[in-house]
Amino acid sequence: MSAAGVPAALLSQHLSPGYADVVLFVGLALVPLLAVPTWTDGASPVLGWVQVAYPLFFSFGFLWAQPAYSVTWLWPLLVFAGNLSFVAIWWLATIDDDGSLRNPLARLIVTLGTALWVGVGFVIILCWVPRAGWTAHDAYAFFPSPAAMRYLDEDWNAVTWIYTVLLVATAALTCWLAATSVASDRRIRWLIAVTTTVDAGWTIWVQANGPSAETGWSGVVTTVEQFGAIVAIPYFAVLLTRRAAAMARLA
Repeated sequence: MSAAGVPAALLSQHLSPGYADVVLFVGLALVPLLAVPTWTDGASPVLGWVQVAYPLFFSFGFLWAQPAYSVTWLWPLLVFAGNLSFVAIWWLATIDDDGSLRNPLARLIVTLGTALWVGVGFVIILCWVPRAGWTAHDAYAFFPSPAAMRYLDEDWNAVTWIYTVLLVATAALTCWLAATSVASDRRIRWLIAVTTTVDAGWTIWVQANGPSAETGWSGVVTTVEQFGAIVAIPYFAVLLTRRAAAMARLA
């Protein structure tokens, strides 16, 4: 886990403050605007709301959670939101070309991911004990459990293993979707597949090597890779639904 107590699976998604965050903030600020063409071109209005919620969840959980650690009623809620951003990005990466989510494996990934992060969120809300040295009272800890929080602090636990499996499954699914897609969608599908595959591989590598993997040149690579995963995929989803809508109008 990070110094702020974020579950270990979240550590690999944290960007240190700096110029990279400026680019990240701009990218995330523009993502909700993608809901407008998605609602126009896609068959599922839910996808547009996912594009609106996703950057908010990501910002809450990864950019605001650490500064808010001492605010005991707020921090667990921010981490809860941040966890759900994983589900949103998997959703965006595995949609059909009309914006729906029909693939059985995609539905399974989104369902399991939702169950995983909602479960972790409730554990943090109900059991969170602030780091040693804090005297503030946690507003939600009905069952304070240092043991549960220490377990979430471990580099490899059930949560991170399931998260890793879902990362790999998402990457494999996007590669399969790219290989079996129609010619008009293939380029976009492969861009999504490469992005999710690199994200899965790099995230696992960072998780295995700890915070040192996010310093120096590897930190630069991490920043570039994360920007691609968290900002580019929503744009690829719009390109996919827009192309499908254009093809449907020509048919």
